[in-house]
Amino acid sequence: MARLIFVALSGLLFSSSVFADTYPAVVTSTNYTYSGTTFISLSECSAAMSDAYTTRTCFQDTSTTGHISCILKSNGNDCGFTQILAVLQTYSCPYGGTVSGDSCINVEPCTAPNVRNATTGMCGPPPVVCSATEYDNGGVCAPIPDCNASSETGGNFFNKTTKQCEMVSSPTICISDVNKKYCPPIDDCKPASYICSNDLQTVTDANAQRSMEILATKALADAKKTQADQLASAAADAAAVKAGSVDTAKAARDAASAALAAAKASGDQAAIAGAVKAFAKANDDVIDALARASNSAAAKQKATDIGVQIGTEDGAIPASNPGNADAHNRNIDGLLPGLSRAVDDAVSGDGSGTGRGSGVGTSTSSPSNDTSGLATDATAKGIEAHTKGIEANTKGILDKLNAPDSFSSGGNVHGNGKSDGKTAISSVLCNGNCGLSPSCTSGTCSPSERIDRLKGLYSLNVSASGECPPIEMDLSGVGLGSHSVSGHCLLMESVRSSVTVIMTIVMAIGFIFILMSA
Repeated sequence: MARLIFVALSGLLFSSSVFADTYPAVVTSTNYTYSGTTFISLSECSAAMSDAYTTRTCFQDTSTTGHISCILKSNGNDCGFTQILAVLQTYSCPYGGTVSGDSCINVEPCTAPNVRNATTGMCGPPPVVCSATEYDNGGVCAPIPDCNASSETGGNFFNKTTKQCEMVSSPTICISDVNKKYCPPIDDCKPASYICSNDLQTVTDANAQRSMEILATKALADAKKTQADQLASAAADAAAVKAGSVDTAKAARDAASAALAAAKASGDQAAIAGAVKAFAKANDDVIDALARASNSAAAKQKATDIGVQIGTEDGAIPASNPGNADAHNRNIDGLLPGLSRAVDDAVSGDGSGTGRGSGVGTSTSSPSNDTSGLATDATAKGIEAHTKGIEANTKGILDKLNAPDSFSSGGNVHGNGKSDGKTAISSVLCNGNCGLSPSCTSGTCSPSERIDRLKGLYSLNVSASGECPPIEMDLSGVGLGSHSVSGHCLLMESVRSSVTVIMTIVMAIGFIFILMSA
């Protein structure tokens, strides 16, 4: 029986010790001892230790619990002497239990459902467990407020310990148009709707994910930069090819010019017409090659500039802040289409870097202004104008010489071309009736007077003086060399010769007609 009672009592004592609470004891008083005298405050003790020559400054000694260290100073200078004061602190346990050192032990457990606060020792309702987006608002979980609602750039957060909005002095600037607001506890830029707080689990998760997100974003950006470097190199190669094509086109034009000179020397009108067309095409090819070289050079520079921008964005990806890292990566995505257009223009020569049709007009793109000046070739432009006119005139002359006796024009059918020509001459010289002599100064017009009148109407006394100057063009500033051409002089001489031939034929027909009608 005695043994059973002992076991029962042991069980009660053991259970009470197992479930007893512990909390920090409260300091009720502190005494300081110096030279056998006890003082109730540290300031009193310091004053008693000081004299006219020395001043002792006392502070808590963290290396030895329950002691105060006093440093001896003379005239404000540290003398390197430290004196330890004895400290006597009195503790109490306001919520029950027994003082043991600076703790209260063997405290009766709180009555359920209350629990003891480990810091204050007070019994109270158990703490509320709230989610990451809530906080304990007097025992009730309330939604964390948006501390950045009125801020465009963020920098504020909700402190779940102090239960209020707080801010940092120098928040990071967010460059993203999606993640616009900075959240300090997780060092990241987030969308405007993000609720920023120092919730422990949220911060822990963000720290764990940050490195992985940054590495993934950086890998994507690096790959795009490599692609951009390759495209910019391809644009440079294409521009070099287009620059070389200018010399090839000019060599072909020189050959066409020589062929035109040979045709003129032969006097063969058909050969002249063919040579003029060939020269005109060769000159058009020079103009087109210059335009494409200009566009390709501008497109190459555009590709280079975009490549530099992509490199800058890639290099600016931060080691933290995934939001800003994502912004730099998306900026690169925005630059890549422009780089592709620039490369396409450099290869085709049909645009100056912003799409086909920009820059200088080519044979396969819409006309536009030459803002670069690289495609300006006065020689080519001048020859083009002369050539177009000569080609049209030559075609008209040959068409008239080779016209059939019967032809249609303007919807009317002419039965006899020669008769129509005689009628036209008769209308001019004889007022439509050459059987009647028109009035002349000497009465009836003689054949010689009619010939003189014809000469007056269609003068062949065309003359000119001076030499035709060659066209000088210095394009060395754009890498195309210096040029001197006189092909336009040959073309102008060809026009003059052709007109002279035609007018001579007209005069001869007129003379014959006058003599026959005399």
